[in-house]
Amino acid sequence: MLMEKDGEPVAQKVTDLIELDDFIEHKDQTHHDRYAQQSHELSNDASEATSRALIRVVPLVYGALLGGLANSILLGLLAGLMFSMAFDLKMGEKSMTRVLLRGLCQAIAKVAYLLERLICLLGLAAPAALRDMHCRRRWL
Repeated sequence: MLMEKDGEPVAQKVTDLIELDDFIEHKDQTHHDRYAQQSHELSNDASEATSRALIRVVPLVYGALLGGLANSILLGLLAGLMFSMAFDLKMGEKSMTRVLLRGLCQAIAKVAYLLERLICLLGLAAPAALRDMHCRRRWL
């Protein structure tokens, strides 16, 4: 057996340098033609809509579960609805709660105006708060 100066066999040194992958031809094990190529990612619009739906629904579900534990599902749903509305208001222009509150604010302002007119027709002094009630866009 051939030996080098340091006592290591030459054959050992040569076999350490040879890579087995250099002599083996790898076959592609995937079958691209047998399966449809699909992307499992949602589009930006779909992922945004899904996240907004989750933000609105999850507090209601937790509220119902906690209400069931406390033997008052209605109270739990009410608490969940409050949290859901608070999270929804943080969504800015895509908030459904803002749209509902705008309509509600306008209805309250009309009722206040009619109540102020009715009080004036009865000959009484109407409170100034009824006269000055307006919906401000910066709040909603």
